[in-house]
Amino acid sequence: MNPEYEYIELVFENCNVVRIPAEYVLAVCCANIKKHIILNYAKQFLEFIDCENFNIELENKALTLETHFEDRFNSPGETFENHVKVFKDITHIFIKVSEDKEFYIGVPYKSKEDFGGKNELQENKFEEDRFSIHCTLDK
Repeated sequence: MNPEYEYIELVFENCNVVRIPAEYVLAVCCANIKKHIILNYAKQFLEFIDCENFNIELENKALTLETHFEDRFNSPGETFENHVKVFKDITHIFIKVSEDKEFYIGVPYKSKEDFGGKNELQENKFEEDRFSIHCTLDK
């Protein structure tokens, strides 16, 4: 079956990302999506989307993918597996459907620290041939 989207990216708290090809993605669910529009004191128009429940299930092959950002934040060859197991800090999912259609959705995030850190709502589950990441406000 041909996927109806090009790829997804998971964005981490430090803006590091991992791009996951559609063939490694088994399922994604973003539920209870809300759109927010803010006009702030700096006269900026801000529009963002977030969800109350996020779940993604991936083939284990995705764990070998490299994360990407700047060398000062990321050792060359840093894998998604290392990042997701050590930091547990996914903040957003980017879904590239086509040239004209994409979604950038905030996932449930709660940290004990004032600035970033570990997402207390993120749960990772690793199985023999797949793994899943779940974040929910229902806790």
